[in-house]
Amino acid sequence: MEVKNKSVVITGGSSGLGLALAKNFAKQGAKIALIARNEQKLVNAKAEILKFASAANNESVLIYSVDLSKDETIQKVVDEIANKFSTIDILVNSAGILSEGYFENTSMETFRAVNETNYLALVNMTKICLPYLKQSKGHIVNIASMASFFGAFGYTAYCASKFAVLGFSEALRYELKPQGIKVHVVCPPEFEGPMVEGISDGRTPENKTLVRSAGVLSVDQVLKATLKGLKKDRFIIPVGSSASAGAFLNRLFPGLVRWALDQMVARIYRGPGKV
Repeated sequence: MEVKNKSVVITGGSSGLGLALAKNFAKQGAKIALIARNEQKLVNAKAEILKFASAANNESVLIYSVDLSKDETIQKVVDEIANKFSTIDILVNSAGILSEGYFENTSMETFRAVNETNYLALVNMTKICLPYLKQSKGHIVNIASMASFFGAFGYTAYCASKFAVLGFSEALRYELKPQGIKVHVVCPPEFEGPMVEGISDGRTPENKTLVRSAGVLSVDQVLKATLKGLKKDRFIIPVGSSASAGAFLNRLFPGLVRWALDQMVARIYRGPGKV
């Protein structure tokens, strides 16, 4: 995926993988537009990106502090980006939130919030950017998860949203490929960053043990695997050995995967209300 002189829109680009991609793309000569909620984080992110940008000027990096669920606001922002950059070549849907807990203790408000941010906002952003991506015959890069492949203990809300992202992306790929637009789905396991740090103190013991067994990657590891997958023009980009093995085994031997995870859970299960 060529990014030099391309215009790239990244949601959730003020931290984590979104910011790492922004810095890398800017270094290669891309123009970057970041969309996120926290204005101060966006200001800090812009300053970081400009240090890497090959064409370091304020006009090469745009920042917008908006709520991705607000259709009218997002439409205005996208139109402004396309006007300033003349086009939109690449959309990276990286915004997301993580929630973990026993299902019976998880509120419907949490389910709505997780799916609104991780799935519906992604769909909305894609729909609004699509007319410009059709003109440029560009790329859509959706950041999903290893949790898009199979369920994980404590992630009923999160897995539902990421399963939806993968299903949406696969259906969208069939529709957009004949129009010259490429769709990519990045599926990492957990990696270091604000999203994982935000739930570290309140995890269920079962989830904590299972996650440790899969390993937690660095942002740099996820970035390198993502760039490699994009360079090879892959649709699904599993990140790391655990995600790659999990995707492969779950596709060919789903029953075996469920059996293995059942054995692990049985050994460590404590359940809600237990200390």
